Amino acid sequence: MSAQDDRAHADKYAEGDLLAVLYRQHADITEALDRVSDSKGEDRSTNFAAAKSFMTRHEAAEQKIVRPIVEQAGNANEAAERNAEEFQADQAIAALSALDVDSDEFDTQFATFKQAVTDHAEAEETNEFPIIEKAHSEEQRIALGQQFLQAQAGS
Repeated sequence: MSAQDDRAHADKYAEGDLLAVLYRQHADITEALDRVSDSKGEDRSTNFAAAKSFMTRHEAAEQKIVRPIVEQAGNANEAAERNAEEFQADQAIAALSALDVDSDEFDTQFATFKQAVTDHAEAEETNEFPIIEKAHSEEQRIALGQQFLQAQAGS
């Protein structure tokens, strides 16, 4: 899904709704990764650091807020799969961080990482988001959105 598509999905929900927050952040991540791909040198290094920081905080908040919701709805395997993907992403980020951002190896590994992040976000949107929507009212999701943002800020 494109950043534009994710933003359109976010607009279907009330401001602050957890699903709106997640869709918007998925769009932000897509754009951040595109900035890394489209830059070189110092700009690429800065863009990668920003993407890495945002994604790390996003994942931590998902693990604290989203995964328990999915588990409580009886989908522990789904939550475990998403957590495993995020662990792999952390390992990929560490490997990328050790490389020269202008090297061919960085380009190759980053392209693989970017695709994995896209696939992960689509799995969340397809498998977890409907669980969240079904399990919680709009009012509850707005409260959860606030909790998510607080967890993210505390990461």
